[in-house]
Amino acid sequence: LFSIGRYFFYKIAGEIFIAHPELNASAVARRLGIAQSLLAQYISGFRKPSEKTARKIEEKIKEFAKEIESVRFV
Repeated sequence: LFSIGRYFFYKIAGEIFIAHPELNASAVARRLGIAQSLLAQYISGFRKPSEKTARKIEEKIKEFAKEIESVRFV
C-alpha cells in the first residue's frame, strides 16, 4: 500500500472495503488489535496510519486473502 505513498492509503483501503463488503472492517480491526473506529478513520482519511501500521494492515488483508484462497470444498 505504501508504494504510492501514505497520502493515498485511505483511498486504496476505502476502495477495498467498498468493493469487498464481505471484508468486514470490524473483523479486520479485531485481527489487527486496534479499535474499529481507528480503522474507520484510516479508511476515511481522517487519520493517516504510520508506515508500520499501514504495512500491518496490508499484511493482515493479504493473510485473510490467503486463508480464503486456501478453502477447498472438494
